[in-house]
Amino acid sequence: MFSKKLAAYALVFVMLFSSGCVDLFLGAFGGDDSELEGYGLLEIHVVDQNGNNLKGRGGVITVTSGGRAKIFPITSDITEMGIPCEPGQSCPYTYEITAEECTSLTGSGTTVSTLEEYKNLVIQCTEYAYPTATFDFRDQHNSPLSGVNFKITHRDDGTEYMGTSGSDGKASQQLPLGEYMLDVYKEGCAGGTGFISVDSSLVKSLLFDMESTTDTITVHMECDEAPPAEELFPIKIKVMDSDHDNEPVSGMTLVILKTDDTELQVTTDSSGTTQVDLPSGTHKYRLETDCRVGYNYDDEWSTIPVRKDGSYEHRSDGYMHIYIECGEN
Repeated sequence: MFSKKLAAYALVFVMLFSSGCVDLFLGAFGGDDSELEGYGLLEIHVVDQNGNNLKGRGGVITVTSGGRAKIFPITSDITEMGIPCEPGQSCPYTYEITAEECTSLTGSGTTVSTLEEYKNLVIQCTEYAYPTATFDFRDQHNSPLSGVNFKITHRDDGTEYMGTSGSDGKASQQLPLGEYMLDVYKEGCAGGTGFISVDSSLVKSLLFDMESTTDTITVHMECDEAPPAEELFPIKIKVMDSDHDNEPVSGMTLVILKTDDTELQVTTDSSGTTQVDLPSGTHKYRLETDCRVGYNYDDEWSTIPVRKDGSYEHRSDGYMHIYIECGEN
């Protein structure tokens, strides 16, 4: 039953077409050339005076032929249309191109069936301000994410726009109207891909964890948790000469070996004191220099125990005392 109905519809269509009752324009052709029989294929590429394609500016091409007019939106680099034309005949047409902020452009031509015609046209336009997409990149705690790299790719022609978020986690990009893929990446964070549809009011349709308002697209990214900052405690040290009534010894360099096996050095000042900031744990120290010529402390390590509350063994003056014997100088 279905096949009989389909055959009947096809017969009616052929009868109407052959009688001249049906006059069609075809756009965006596909398939082989046999589909174009009875039509001339017209391709129009329109740019402004700066060489920018008109897609995204609301541009349209109106083509009139045989008393019929059809409007073709400019949505890609080349707009294709079919001009109805009987085989072997010469068929005239006229066109008018309009777009936002642009002067209307008109013209005419003649085509024949199955002939492919290409027009590269330039239209005068004022500077056009595309909608601006503003992105707000944030982590799972809603804190701004700086240094997020993003790439916006037009889904039709592959044009790419790239950028990086600032210290406030934000970035902006002007985008011609159309559909885009948004890819984001930041080291230590899970990347993602989203879909953005931009029209004159910057309406967005999104595929991954993004929220959109009329002005801003907020992109949430799951990031590694930063380790807690290591708390450091000030440790005050005084070096004194026990051979000379515990006089302070200046210019003494101490090597500190922390519990994570990193080393640092401090040197006593004129009052024989110095200070080093250390986390809790049992650290080691040795003297790098000595008041006695030729004496080396390389293998003589001592400990600096620092408790979890930051306290350490010290004298009433608040300093940890280190006594050395300088002898007769």
